[in-house]
Amino acid sequence: NRNTITSTNLTYASNGSFSFDRTNSPTVATNLPMSSLPATSNFTLSAWLNITALPPAGNNNGVIFGATFYSGAAIYWYSNGSTFTIYGYIRGTDAYRATASYTLPLNTVHHIVLTNDYFNGTLNLYVNGVLFSSVATATQQYNASNIADAGNIGVNKPQIDGGGSNVYTYFTGIVYSAAIYNKAL
Repeated sequence: NRNTITSTNLTYASNGSFSFDRTNSPTVATNLPMSSLPATSNFTLSAWLNITALPPAGNNNGVIFGATFYSGAAIYWYSNGSTFTIYGYIRGTDAYRATASYTLPLNTVHHIVLTNDYFNGTLNLYVNGVLFSSVATATQQYNASNIADAGNIGVNKPQIDGGGSNVYTYFTGIVYSAAIYNKAL
């Protein structure tokens, strides 16, 4: 709807980007709640980013851009310490849907786009302008009681509601641009 979302308490580089170093970089959150992008609507998440270092060895996970695992949609990442892999996901009460995963090479700028084309029934992950993976999207809204766990949409969010042996953390890199659209581009 042509609204601008401004994040605060950031330090911007001369090119307008902001970076994360895994140690003292807070999550960049917006005041836009995940409920603004219901699973039963069309929307797009777009981010230009450069991953500059791998996390330590182990099962590291987090959100590049979006909300958290059980209650929202996001461009999600995981790493075993030797690769940095992304995928798109959405959670509806009917199912958790995930695209195929894509390994990003380090120190290269990538344009990552996740579209929820609810009206055509697809969740699509684009990497550098090319459709990489498409899966059936959720057909029902996510559980409203989980919205508080999902919190607001943000950049570089750790996973807050997982379990098992995974480590939920931040990535190291630069975000040049992040945008949300209320339609499937």
